[in-house]
Amino acid sequence: MNITKKLITPSIAKGLLESNTKNRGINELVVSRYANDILKGNWKEDTGEAIKISKMNIILDGQHRLCAIVKANQYTFTL
Repeated sequence: MNITKKLITPSIAKGLLESNTKNRGINELVVSRYANDILKGNWKEDTGEAIKISKMNIILDGQHRLCAIVKANQYTFTL
């Protein structure tokens, strides 16, 4: 397992989401809440809740957070 901290831009998030085939449906209320937190500066990094991406670029955990990055049109760091 390789864990790295990377800057996730809206375009990177969008690219990951476009190849997302194995996750449940999106809850737009959750995405909006996360996007509002990002825009208001309330987004907390390094909480231990990393976005997990497989070696094949499949989202294992974090699709709502990635959607929020796209919606807010701002970058964030993730593990």
